[in-house]
Amino acid sequence: MRRGRFAVAAAVAMVGVLGFSAPVFAAGSGYGAVTVKQGGDSITIGNGALSRTFSTAGNKLKTTEINNILGGSKLAPQDGSEEFYIEQLAESTRVEPDKALTSVKPQGGAVSRATVEVSSTMQEEGNAAANAIDGNPATYWCSVDTAGGQWLVVNFGGEKTVKSFEYTPRVANGNNWDCTGRIKKYVLEYKKGDQWVEASKGDFNASGKTTVELKDAVKTTALRLKATESHHWDANKANTAINVAEFDAKNAAGESVLTSTAAANWTAEANSVQNGDGGGAAALIDGNFDTYFHSRYNENGTGNQSKMPVDITIDRGQGASSSFQTVGYAGRKGSAASNGNVKKFELYVSNDKAKLYEAANKKGSFKVDYAGAYDGQTPKMIYFGLNEAQNGRYVGFRVTEGANGNFAAGSEIDLYAEKFTSVPEGEAKGFVSSKLELQKTEVSDTADKPGKMITFTFAPAQFGNGNGTVVEKVVMYDGDHFMRKFLEVKLEDKTARINFIDGEHLVTKEGDKTWSIPKNSGVVAMDAAKATLGQPIYINGMFVGSEFPETDTQIADGLGRSRYWTGKNFEDFKRDNQLTTDGKYVSWQTVCGATHSDGSDMNLIQSDFFAYITSISKPSEFRIQYNSWFDNMMFIDDENIIESFQAVDKHLSETGVRPLESYVVDDGWNQYRQTESQYTSGDDLRRNGPLGGKLGVNTEGFWQFNNKFPEGLTPSSELVNKLGSNFGVWIGPRGGYNYNGNLANIIQAAGKGSAAGGSIDVADQRYVDNFSDMAVKWMEDYGVNYWKWDGFADGGQYGTFASGDGVVGYDENHHHMYGGPHGYFHATDLWEKWIVLFERVWDTADA
Repeated sequence: MRRGRFAVAAAVAMVGVLGFSAPVFAAGSGYGAVTVKQGGDSITIGNGALSRTFSTAGNKLKTTEINNILGGSKLAPQDGSEEFYIEQLAESTRVEPDKALTSVKPQGGAVSRATVEVSSTMQEEGNAAANAIDGNPATYWCSVDTAGGQWLVVNFGGEKTVKSFEYTPRVANGNNWDCTGRIKKYVLEYKKGDQWVEASKGDFNASGKTTVELKDAVKTTALRLKATESHHWDANKANTAINVAEFDAKNAAGESVLTSTAAANWTAEANSVQNGDGGGAAALIDGNFDTYFHSRYNENGTGNQSKMPVDITIDRGQGASSSFQTVGYAGRKGSAASNGNVKKFELYVSNDKAKLYEAANKKGSFKVDYAGAYDGQTPKMIYFGLNEAQNGRYVGFRVTEGANGNFAAGSEIDLYAEKFTSVPEGEAKGFVSSKLELQKTEVSDTADKPGKMITFTFAPAQFGNGNGTVVEKVVMYDGDHFMRKFLEVKLEDKTARINFIDGEHLVTKEGDKTWSIPKNSGVVAMDAAKATLGQPIYINGMFVGSEFPETDTQIADGLGRSRYWTGKNFEDFKRDNQLTTDGKYVSWQTVCGATHSDGSDMNLIQSDFFAYITSISKPSEFRIQYNSWFDNMMFIDDENIIESFQAVDKHLSETGVRPLESYVVDDGWNQYRQTESQYTSGDDLRRNGPLGGKLGVNTEGFWQFNNKFPEGLTPSSELVNKLGSNFGVWIGPRGGYNYNGNLANIIQAAGKGSAAGGSIDVADQRYVDNFSDMAVKWMEDYGVNYWKWDGFADGGQYGTFASGDGVVGYDENHHHMYGGPHGYFHATDLWEKWIVLFERVWDTADA
């Protein structure tokens, strides 16, 4: 049974993350034979450990009670619970407005009474003195760089009271602030009669806008900005040129004194800003898709670091009254998966800044759908229509989820008069157990070992553009303290996509004792959303989960569900050999198990959970071994491998210690060199071996021996066999660590796989097939019975492909699925392929 063998990998994933060690109860035959009791509209399956009761009243199926007999507790699923939930994926389609929407943002920059005088202007396209106060940080002024003493004067056209000023330097390519003339140290002077008097001096930020509060407000008709230190790419010209992208002066109320009305300019601020990566919050309203904002993710920033929510506040100015009914957002250049691109946000509007983010001012919650949102790497505005027109001064854009971590980014935010939505919500349909008619209930003995099975067959119902059928099967074997459930699905519409399958969908009540793995932290090179997959949930002492290691099992808002994300249709299932001979899709098994706790003793729960794990897992014996990495790292060759193996065995024999179980050849045997010009000296040469001959460069387009191993692993494997030990080999599926990008390019050029995120795309079916063939061949040729497979998918690989709600597809260049929230469709497809590979390796070892 293919699904039965799959359970091994699930066990490994679940135990590996929990990491508890507790004594395991001897479950065995002590829990008795399984019985099925039927009466009226009720049917119960169970034994002395666990029972589950179903109601079939009105030809509807639902669980009424799960009884943890061992722990003396019960679960009564609440209203909203379902036996299963198979959601059809409503694919996203972007629509465009019939005509351009009307932005309510003031156009053409600030309407200013002020004028500008400068000491000089460098001759280059687009450089002009007026740019310094045009309200657009994407334009700039820069002086010549032939001499120091450059300055900029802003004349107000009348007396103004100034309490603060702002300086924004020029930025290139969205994140390069070290442009010629960036002012590092400044002096600001104000005009008093015919004299210039110093108002402030100090340092400007190395990136983004700097706001400086004056010690005392000054009344003046003009300000002069000078530099005592400025940047130049040529160190010999340091402290000559100065540049200004934007300069503004404000009164004590924070209003610009340069513009004719306070409402002429918008301003933007954020509670988290990364320095040196983007142009700060102002970049979101500068009308330039080449500039962008990024929230703080390290020490070089202001505000919250790597923490949600990220609040972006737009001030439309005093007296702002233009109404809007659409908010627009554009991601940063690159792709939908670019770091920080907004996935979910809330919109707030108020005339009171202090109360902006109160619940009463919330105007909507939105998921960002990136369908059609990029032309190549250039982002397009995504529109979100509001139920009612708004006209408040302050607009709060609260990001609650961003791509690839706890941060936010984007290139533009705008507001529009008309109501429009870029990606209207599709009507998702599917199979929900409470809406299906139960046709037949059958009880039978299990065939493979003693136990019972209940089969619930439902009447055909619509799914997509045709009918489909679902059969639910509940199985429990004698002596077990757990039972399984799985579905058999068949659809007429082979193109209708399945978003997810909830094998369990249980609504809990207040007072139930529950535990769900926290989703707030990931692991190395993996976000929390993926790193926490495959875990069980605990409800009143019972464990619930799935035997697929990438199942999204959690309790959220009181709903405990075991969710298998797929994105596939039946054409995909057929391509990937996931259908039975009669065209059915068989789901992964969900599991519900009893423990000797009512939910109050975590150690007891985990002990019984691990008893279940032991019963399904492939035995993994501890082996005392020697690994070549310890002495030689990647500098191994045929000679020092044999010398080290012999030396270890000799020393153990002389001291009366028994032989090792395994000797393992680690990294250093593979040829990572693609051309003769690569890796020709130093450690690179030692790792990849000498040039020349058929092994001097990689000609096989896959994992290939180098010249240090002219006979492959035959000499070392034969020695290990003579020593009476087992032979093991290292392979890094993603391409190892030192040269993974180069090996990925070699494999892609040969058509034996593809590259993604700087390493081998381990989800590519071609690569998995070739890897599987190689593993089996080496087991047969060299007697390999220990594998060290080091490194699979990471955030770089997943981040290469589009993801999000409604995003789905099969990448023909990479031969795997992509899409789904957090890239779950990609992750599911990847691990289902590797589980098939694991099974083939196990079968080869058992042969």
